[in-house]
Amino acid sequence: MAPYIYTKRKGVCIIDLIQTAQQLKHVSNKLTLYSSQGKSFLFVGTKQQASEIVSQVAIESESFYVNQRWLGGILTNWKTIKNSLYTLQKLQAQESSGAFLNLPKKEATTYRKNKERLQKYLGGLQGMRTLPDVVIIFGQIEEMNAVLECQKLGIITVSILDTDCDPTLTNLFVVANDDSLKSLEFLCQAFLEAILLGREESKGVEATFGRYPSSARAIAPQLKQTAQQNQASFTSGSAQSSTSRKGLVSKDPARSGDLGYQGQKLVGHTKSQKLIQSGSAGHVSKTHTCLKNEKIEISTPRDGGRVVADSANSPILRRPPVPWVSKEKRDLARNVNEH
Repeated sequence: MAPYIYTKRKGVCIIDLIQTAQQLKHVSNKLTLYSSQGKSFLFVGTKQQASEIVSQVAIESESFYVNQRWLGGILTNWKTIKNSLYTLQKLQAQESSGAFLNLPKKEATTYRKNKERLQKYLGGLQGMRTLPDVVIIFGQIEEMNAVLECQKLGIITVSILDTDCDPTLTNLFVVANDDSLKSLEFLCQAFLEAILLGREESKGVEATFGRYPSSARAIAPQLKQTAQQNQASFTSGSAQSSTSRKGLVSKDPARSGDLGYQGQKLVGHTKSQKLIQSGSAGHVSKTHTCLKNEKIEISTPRDGGRVVADSANSPILRRPPVPWVSKEKRDLARNVNEH
């Protein structure tokens, strides 16, 4: 931590605030990016100074938190923790419905104690169905178990590092005093604003393009431009094809019968799909939808040529026409294979 310490006075290390401001700006931009991509956050801070602040920021940002003792295996033994969360949900439902009133006093007390214990340590994880994408840690020394579990699983970590911490154990960090209440409040407010800004950007993208997967939100502007270009190209191609002869849609070999298909055209993107319209002489006969990570083959009636479409951003892959085989040859080949 020597590069981030400005000087020492009376045995007290003074942090270089210029580097801290640069680190905070970088981390805030990263959190905004992660939030716009729809990633989930987990706040971890079990220190007395950070416990209440962590829970408030996590609730306001609609994230998850651990502000009491870090139970070993919360991330690496997620299956067991998930079962404990289901038990907590079940006990809460029974208590709210009044089922404990019908049980013996001793048994009802045991259930209430179990519920309170689970609520204390795992209450901030309710609703978390999968492992978080980003873990924000306050106090690296106290949360070393959480740091090691994140390293083992490859989860992105953001840490508040004091002068006695190790910056090599985290992906992103801000050097600051993690024992000061005002310092923690300032940093938490900056993180909260960054996450909420990313959520607003994500909502704006969804309102324009629909609900994209996280991998597609980052390229939303390129998708919009490509869709507009494809739509304009399809409109001009349809106008030209209406005056063409039957059997030819356009003189352009990229859209004509030279490749064994007529009128099949990539017309645009909707979310993570690509639409292909097929037809001849400007008349659309079928619409094929290619879903994400799915490939479809369209056979044309003319010479058996096939067009393979995928959901990637690459252009349509075209295969050469299949050679024509007479019915007699096919029957002869079938008989040979049977005998």
